[in-house]
Amino acid sequence: MVESQYQKLEPGALLWQPSLFTIKEANITKFANWLECKRHHKFNNYQDIWQWSVDDISGFWLSIWDYFNVIFDGEIAEIISSDGMPDTRWFTGTYLNFAEQIMRNETRGDPNRTVLKHCSELRPLAEMSWGDMCTKVRRLATSLRELGVKPGDRVVA
Repeated sequence: MVESQYQKLEPGALLWQPSLFTIKEANITKFANWLECKRHHKFNNYQDIWQWSVDDISGFWLSIWDYFNVIFDGEIAEIISSDGMPDTRWFTGTYLNFAEQIMRNETRGDPNRTVLKHCSELRPLAEMSWGDMCTKVRRLATSLRELGVKPGDRVVA
């Protein structure tokens, strides 16, 4: 008989617990601290934040919008429409550029910092920096505009 190398776990046993440093540096902790400071919402734990996000959907999503300082055009007419999923509309009256939201991170830190790693069956593992990615995206956007691609058009590969 072969002895198992795995310890048998009892139901409800704690498998892992983050360190105090990990908890302090977690995005959810930073968001909760921001909510307390800026919105005067105090939560004792993750469950409380989750419950608030379910009970006050508009308040939760507006706080996410503000916390991440979403760049947009227009005026928010409605945070969430009353349509059922999947027809729900979010932040009606506004327009945003997803690439702009992502690429603004380039200016927040080191443009030489790695943003992604990539490889294929034909190429070894390589890295791309924030600066390189943003440059390539801008060049592609310029080329597409020069080809006549405009808002509302669909580009597929």
